[in-house]
Amino acid sequence: DITVSIIPTAGLVGHWPLSEGSGGTTADLSGLGGTGTLVDSPTWQAGDGRPPSSIYFDGIDDRVDVADRPDLNFGATGDFTFEAWIRIPVGAARADGDTLVSKLACDGPCGASAQGWRIHDNRDGGGGTPVGWGCGLYDGSASLVGMVRLSTELRDDTWHHVACVRSNSGTRLRAYLDGGLAGEAILATPIDVSSSAALMLGSSAYSEGTGSTQQRAQATIDGVRLYASALPAGVITRHAAYPDECEPVGAANGSACTSASACASGICIDGVCCDTACGTACMAC
Repeated sequence: DITVSIIPTAGLVGHWPLSEGSGGTTADLSGLGGTGTLVDSPTWQAGDGRPPSSIYFDGIDDRVDVADRPDLNFGATGDFTFEAWIRIPVGAARADGDTLVSKLACDGPCGASAQGWRIHDNRDGGGGTPVGWGCGLYDGSASLVGMVRLSTELRDDTWHHVACVRSNSGTRLRAYLDGGLAGEAILATPIDVSSSAALMLGSSAYSEGTGSTQQRAQATIDGVRLYASALPAGVITRHAAYPDECEPVGAANGSACTSASACASGICIDGVCCDTACGTACMAC
């Protein structure tokens, strides 16, 4: 038997399990009041493998908006993590940079004037055929853009857990797929991602500001979380393996352990539960 419990994770500033199943709003379980508002009638889904419900976005005009507030902005050097469950149908309409989850302000084509962050279904960056998915950071100019672009095709009508983590004072960006590290980028200059834009599911401020459907995603989304911290790899692995509302109970950092599964962080180094994988003996977990 597996014992589960609802346990807090450091730095959680938004958690939208999308579990209501009906209605025009969706609750933020972080306790910080970031209620999401459904715009243009995205469709509640049930019985699609992510109980109790999720939301389908048509790629035309659907989205969920969460109003801006200070703790959703991380400046140039703040650590943060954003993650979600996504399911994209085979043959879904696609463009260059369909946006799944974003907090992105821009006045024109997002590659040139965006400020913020997003998980995008695909982004070719060169005018060719878009493939794969990725994580993007933007500073409001064409000169500072940080991306991890991945070739793995997610349009397979299967649920995938995706996560993007910024760490190391804004100089490292990592992308995770289904609990495993999929790619990373080292940024020479930290990128200021703070903006006044709403956090959006299924769209971006570019699409809403211009009326373009270019960056609206046709996808089902569930279990969105945002942290003002860089989650350890072990925690992301657990989020990809267990239901969105609960995680397995484990020992706190600093506790003795014999395996990674014994730790809440999912990391056991030198017999100690840690919040990061140390290269040598873990002396300051």
